[in-house]
Amino acid sequence: MSKSNRTDTPLRAARAQISNPEITVHAMYRSAIGIDVHLNLLVCCHQKQVAGHREQSESRDFNTDRASIDAFAAWCRECNPDIILMESTGSLWQSPYEALERAGFTSEQLALINARDAKAAAGRKTDRKDASRLASLARTGNFKKSFVPEKAFRLQRVISRDLQKNRNDISRTSNRFGKSLNLTGCRPTTVFSDIRGGKAASHHPDGQAQR
Repeated sequence: MSKSNRTDTPLRAARAQISNPEITVHAMYRSAIGIDVHLNLLVCCHQKQVAGHREQSESRDFNTDRASIDAFAAWCRECNPDIILMESTGSLWQSPYEALERAGFTSEQLALINARDAKAAAGRKTDRKDASRLASLARTGNFKKSFVPEKAFRLQRVISRDLQKNRNDISRTSNRFGKSLNLTGCRPTTVFSDIRGGKAASHHPDGQAQR
């Protein structure tokens, strides 16, 4: 949060809806954006304190194609919040998060939380209420921020995981192929140490291996 956003005016209390009880605590941030992330929709709520201790709220929806995500990031930049909060919904959070990074927001201004830490009260779940609840929760500062590494490390992690998954897929496919051959009466492992092409050692009746 930049020093220019700070004033000596006391912050108005923000209402944070956490699980069932509604707890009113003093706000830590003067303005915040809460983002409810979906597969094809970003539901955003911007809350800020204005003159006279009044609270102003604005909601916006954005699609998740590249142009819409860029428009979303530009809107957030225009709102200039002290903090932006979203839930870590699978991998869906990554593209809007990276768009916000490109728009100039730092890791100190961006917060990612686990969905179970901001669970909505029963009977009150709607997209707009979720976004409003996240914005209120962000203003209070009463949340546990998830660790998000730098983009270069995030990319390395994605590549590493994909590589490991591909290796596991190849291994499972090879095992299924070997089982299929065994079911037909073929015993490929008596000839090949690797059914994908490696030749196995043959054995004499006396038990000595011959290459």
